[in-house]
Amino acid sequence: MDDEEGRSSLISHLYKESSKRQQRIIQRIKVENYVLQELLHLPLFVAGSRADGSNDSFSDIDLNYLVQNFLVMRDGDKIIASTDKDILILRQGNCYPGYCKLEFSSGTPSDVQRILTYQAHTNKKNVADGLLSNSDFLAKARELVPVLFKNFGGSLRNLKNIHGPCVTPTHTIGKDEGTEMDLAFCIQCDHWPDMANEWLDRYRPNGWPGFDLIQRIRNYKCWFVPIGFSEEEEKRDVEWRVSFTIAERDLMWSLQPTQLLCVEFLKSFVSHKLEHKFPNLLCSYFLKTIMFWLFEESPVSFWQSQNLIECMKGSINKLIQSLASRECPHYFIRNNNLFVKKHGDSLSEAGTSHHVDGHRYRNKRFHR
Repeated sequence: MDDEEGRSSLISHLYKESSKRQQRIIQRIKVENYVLQELLHLPLFVAGSRADGSNDSFSDIDLNYLVQNFLVMRDGDKIIASTDKDILILRQGNCYPGYCKLEFSSGTPSDVQRILTYQAHTNKKNVADGLLSNSDFLAKARELVPVLFKNFGGSLRNLKNIHGPCVTPTHTIGKDEGTEMDLAFCIQCDHWPDMANEWLDRYRPNGWPGFDLIQRIRNYKCWFVPIGFSEEEEKRDVEWRVSFTIAERDLMWSLQPTQLLCVEFLKSFVSHKLEHKFPNLLCSYFLKTIMFWLFEESPVSFWQSQNLIECMKGSINKLIQSLASRECPHYFIRNNNLFVKKHGDSLSEAGTSHHVDGHRYRNKRFHR
């Protein structure tokens, strides 16, 4: 065993308890989801870093609520006559990759359309009648929050707070400081989105993710969350982001301990080396996406405890590569550059910062 393998094994041993903790978190999340969905019959899903198994804090919780009375279908698909859901038709149109519009079908009750459709009487430009407004949807969804949590006891405050696609109330029981929640209201699609077909058929010489996992994820289909992309408000208000929350969770759950550790390592690296100078430049979702690409592009067999240091080096190299190119492709929709709204100079500066570039490594497995 050479010195580097020895150091890797020592670090891996020190991280063993951390790895066990992550597995315990994952098992707990499975139980929490079972209680929410099967026992309480609530379409609530634990999301975010806790669902990934990388954070067990209860000071803030990410939850997804799957709205039950809507179903998204493709134009031309046969609508099931017996469905009691309001049907929405997926329109990709001129939307940025990873976003779409949702149009009410002709059979949607007029009262639903009147409440949630992008209409002129809401003082918005009347260019999109029949399209579901994400802001109106989120405003109506916010009214559901007290109903959702009435059986949980305690009290709710900050019910009017909205951050991105989420309602962000604080739930308090007794004298505790309260739990801040990011509650995203989602609409389910009845099919795998065409814009993500490339992910299903992508050539993967290294075998990650495996065939069985890909097929399971395909059956999850996708969700839509109420946030748009366009710079123009009237266009942005009728755009919806495609979400692969459950698929991304299962990808995280499939990782080997060394891979999980490297995800956490990269988050910690950015937090300590970049966050103070480039605040809010790199969120944990971007870092997780970067790591998904690295896992797909590298041999599965390499992610072993004895190679931990090399794996960490490769993680930093991949981050630098993404910053230098100003590109972070969405893992499921690769022509959606997650960096597109980030200031290019900030990305380049972060990538060449001595805090980061001084950690650039050359090794035969990861260097390109």
